[in-house]
Amino acid sequence: MKYFVFTIAMTIVLGGCSASNVEKNATANAANPNAANANGIAATNSNPAGMQPINGAQNINPNAFNASGDNLKVIKYQPKKDELPYGSRSAPDESVITSGSRGTEFFETRTFKNHPVVAKVEKIMDGKTTKYKIFLKNGKTVEAPAEKMTNMAAMSPENILDAVGMLPKAPTAPPVNSEKKEEKQQ
Repeated sequence: MKYFVFTIAMTIVLGGCSASNVEKNATANAANPNAANANGIAATNSNPAGMQPINGAQNINPNAFNASGDNLKVIKYQPKKDELPYGSRSAPDESVITSGSRGTEFFETRTFKNHPVVAKVEKIMDGKTTKYKIFLKNGKTVEAPAEKMTNMAAMSPENILDAVGMLPKAPTAPPVNSEKKEEKQQ
C-alpha cells in the first residue's frame, strides 16, 4: 500500500514539473515563434490552423467531403465491345450467361449472339419454383417445362428448341417413283 501511495505522489510531482515547463515554453513561443527553447531546439507550431495533407497540397475547399453531390460529374462506364459485363460468363455456342434479381425473383439469362432462331433463355427462380422462358428472334416468347431444361447453361440451342417442341425436322427427299427410274434407263 505504501508503494502505491509513493508511486502516485511521484507521478503528481513529476507531472506538475513537466507541465510548468510546457507552459513556460508555450508563453515564450507565443511571443517569438522562431526562438529556441531551453534545449536549443526551434519551436514549431504543433497545432496548425487547418488540416494539411501529407503531399503538401493545400485543401482549397475544407467542406469538400461535406458538400452535396449536385455539382459532381458522373461518368458512366462504357465496356468495350469484346468485354463481358460485370457478373457474366461465357457459355457454349457463342452465348453469355448473366444473372440478377427482380424483386423476390432471381434470374439467369443466357443470350445467344449468333443463333438464327433463339435470342435468349431465361431461368426464373423464386425459391420454390423454377420457370424457363425462351425468347425467339422473331419476338415470340415460349415457356419450357423445367424437367426438360436440366442444364440450361450447357444445352445446345437445338436441344432448347426440342424441349419446347420447335425443333425443325430435317428435310426429307421426295419419294422417288420406280416408274421414273425405268423411263430414264430406256
